Amino acid sequence: MTDRQEAIVGEEPLPPPPEAAQEARQETRQPEPEDAGVARHPGIAFTLAVVGYFMIALDMTIVSVAMSAISKGLDFSGSALSWITTSFTLTYAGFMMFGGRVVDLFGRRRSFVLGIGLFTAASLVSAIAPNGGVLIAARAVQGLGAAITTPCTLALILDLYPDGPRRRRAMGAFQAVIGSGAGFGLMLGGVLTDAFGWRWLFLVNVPVGGLILALTPLFIPTQVRAAVRARRFDALGAVTITAALVLLIYTLSETAQRGWLSTATLGGVAGALLLLVAFVLNERRSPDPLLPLHIPRNPVVYTANLRAGLVSGAFLCALVFLALDDEQVIGHTPTQAGLTILPTAVMILALGRIGPRIVGRFGIRLVARTAPLIMAAGFLWLAVTPSLSFLTSRLGPELLIGFGATLANLSNTLAATGAARPAERGVVSALQYTAQQTGSSAEVAAFVALAAAHTAQLMTGPSPIGYTSALHQGFQFAFLAAAIAGCLAALLAVRRANFPA
Repeated sequence: MTDRQEAIVGEEPLPPPPEAAQEARQETRQPEPEDAGVARHPGIAFTLAVVGYFMIALDMTIVSVAMSAISKGLDFSGSALSWITTSFTLTYAGFMMFGGRVVDLFGRRRSFVLGIGLFTAASLVSAIAPNGGVLIAARAVQGLGAAITTPCTLALILDLYPDGPRRRRAMGAFQAVIGSGAGFGLMLGGVLTDAFGWRWLFLVNVPVGGLILALTPLFIPTQVRAAVRARRFDALGAVTITAALVLLIYTLSETAQRGWLSTATLGGVAGALLLLVAFVLNERRSPDPLLPLHIPRNPVVYTANLRAGLVSGAFLCALVFLALDDEQVIGHTPTQAGLTILPTAVMILALGRIGPRIVGRFGIRLVARTAPLIMAAGFLWLAVTPSLSFLTSRLGPELLIGFGATLANLSNTLAATGAARPAERGVVSALQYTAQQTGSSAEVAAFVALAAAHTAQLMTGPSPIGYTSALHQGFQFAFLAAAIAGCLAALLAVRRANFPA
């Protein structure tokens, strides 16, 4: 079959494997109404879902440029300051699988309202937080709301648009929002902090979230829901997978201070693995599993998730280390550092229209093979250029990285969701975002360790160099590792069996 043919048939859902039959019979199904998943105004419903997720995408990076301002404002410093971001990441990634199953079992609209409501309320509390403890707790609730909203958004889009070009266009726009949100978060974070103060980083979410909550009952129909009604919720499965993910993400986030081979790190990883084993054993016996095991066993799903984790981690590496390079090496202000990401963010938004056409023309498999290599080329460019000039050594690599990462994630999402049954779209979406968050945490932790070790070696070696030069070269070493991650993602796209047939 040619790649062009794959573009036509590559998005048809795969039939469940034989071992899924018994699991499928364990669910009590209700036939969907004929207009299930069809809104009278699908464009408005799509916009509400995407704007809701855009708030979350902004929030992933918007705080990172305001840490010093928050520290001064709340007299909050030291290692506790990092918990402003860690608390959000832990609940966001840790509760993602829980959120995905909530979406499938309790309906898209109710889940969307719950997720946006939690996120908006927690944003208000964050904006008026009197001390660091309240801010950390509110950020954790923000992460919980985001963990429900994120899989719900993708499931809504899949329900609203049928297979084919319309779904590709919708998914392209959604992936553009995901990719550009992090970049715009860095830019807006710097501008808002410098102009109005750090509390506005959270306060801007309140009117937007309130408007979404007011319009959702009018434009997102109750028919947009799953066809599954479980006899009971898999509480033990939710507890074990959430505990495993929280422990794993926390352990990875602390490796910079504790080291990769420390007792705490090895013990945390071992504990997370034991909890994952307990989760799998429970899912095999549960009459209504949180994650039906035929889903992660599907090669289309698990290879798409592996690619998504590698690509997302590498892309986050670009955002983190380029921002650090701007502030610590070049000496930019937070606003200036954020503005350097603007061309890439705008280009990613433009890919929302162009990307689906590229996938439709060349096929999911070919795009999944080549897009990570384009991203890797951008990282290699950053790794070898000695100049700090934006126009000559930054703009080109940033555009390549953004272009490649956005197309790669679009192809990965289309591959994974194309293998999902309608009643499992929420949990399949959650599984992919869990892979992205876990991969990002692992890669950034590894790249930080590599950059720090290389910087120290350059400063203490036989021919020591200055701190600024060593720091820049340490970042370049991390970019080289990110290029390798892109190449690995491309290798995972070689086999035809790793894509919908």
